[in-house]
Amino acid sequence: MRAADASLVERSGRAVERSDHELVSAVRRGDDRAFEQLYARYQRRIAAYVWGMVKDHGRAEDITQEVFVSALRRMRETERPIAFKPWIYEIAKNACIDAYRRRRNTEEVSFDADDRLTPADQVRLVATGPQPDQAVDAKQDLDHLFGAFGEVSDSQYEILVMREFEGLSYQEIGERCGWTYTKVCGRVPHRAAKLG
Repeated sequence: MRAADASLVERSGRAVERSDHELVSAVRRGDDRAFEQLYARYQRRIAAYVWGMVKDHGRAEDITQEVFVSALRRMRETERPIAFKPWIYEIAKNACIDAYRRRRNTEEVSFDADDRLTPADQVRLVATGPQPDQAVDAKQDLDHLFGAFGEVSDSQYEILVMREFEGLSYQEIGERCGWTYTKVCGRVPHRAAKLG
């Protein structure tokens, strides 16, 4: 085994763990073990972050796997410098948003259910989406919201997701996070507050 493949690299007579930057460079050279090290270093953190967004362990595991597959593909497609930690969190945030959109636009029907659908099920499955003008308004609101996401802290991001995607009131957000209503309102970014 070459020294570059080892998880620890010998420097000045002592073993030192490779930095994210060194691991990303190694991944780009085709070193699968370097990616395994990045995965081991960040998988639990990303899984916890994703679970905090989707509140479902199964979906969080699936999304976390998608995040790392996407990261590997993107690392090998470009030589652009990457600060791995914020970059992988950005991929995770976007994956959660994409999963939310997919889930919001689909209806799950259990295979274990009776062969017959009730009239209520039939209505749900054939219900039409929003009218075109409503869809355009919703898209514009979503574009404004995503623009605001780029300028917010993690706690502000969480508040925005709970407010805009989950439909929680500021009072409900405060209860979930253990904050007062005033603290929640104080953390809402000014630009995003104009949306709601």
